[in-house]
Amino acid sequence: NQNITYPEKVQKQLQNFADQNPEVKPENDPENKNDRPSY
Repeated sequence: NQNITYPEKVQKQLQNFADQNPEVKPENDPENKNDRPSY
């Protein structure tokens, strides 16, 4: 679908990944900031 911009595609992929891996949170999630090292 050419109507979807690249950032939207990436955002959708990230959202799908997060949905499939609920234990994985974005690095900027404030409640997760100190739980794991930054890679």
